[in-house]
Amino acid sequence: MRAARPRVRHRPVGRVIADTTHDNVGSQRVLAKSGMRRHTTDDRLHHYELGRPA
Repeated sequence: MRAARPRVRHRPVGRVIADTTHDNVGSQRVLAKSGMRRHTTDDRLHHYELGRPA
């Protein structure tokens, strides 16, 4: 997330999305701390988003 901030800071971004596997608890915590929320879940991944829904 930190690496993406400089690239999007000066550009309008409507939504940021990310995926993690169910067992990747560390990444899930990072996404949650950055303000992302779990949008959906399927049999392999949790899908997160930040910003406006599509």
